[in-house]
Amino acid sequence: MKYPCTILTGTCLLWALLACGPKLPQEVATAYEALPEHIDFNFHVRPILSDRCYACHGPDEEAREAELRLDLQASALGKLKEGEGKAFVPGNTAKSVAI
Repeated sequence: MKYPCTILTGTCLLWALLACGPKLPQEVATAYEALPEHIDFNFHVRPILSDRCYACHGPDEEAREAELRLDLQASALGKLKEGEGKAFVPGNTAKSVAI
């Protein structure tokens, strides 16, 4: 008679999960509400790249790594000189090597 106990336990767990509902934690919900409806590259993305990426992937040839410039769209979206694929493929993170 193991099965009735397993079915009862599974049913109770299912009801408990349904009762809790798919609610996000308050911090996540607040951050989600603050997101812009449209993401602007120059306003939202470029400052992040500037702060975190341009030191190694910016205009300075001496400091540049992997021959990848992220300050120029043609370089960021073009084929990589080392390896296969492209660093970034707009709208397709699965094909973006850098992500």
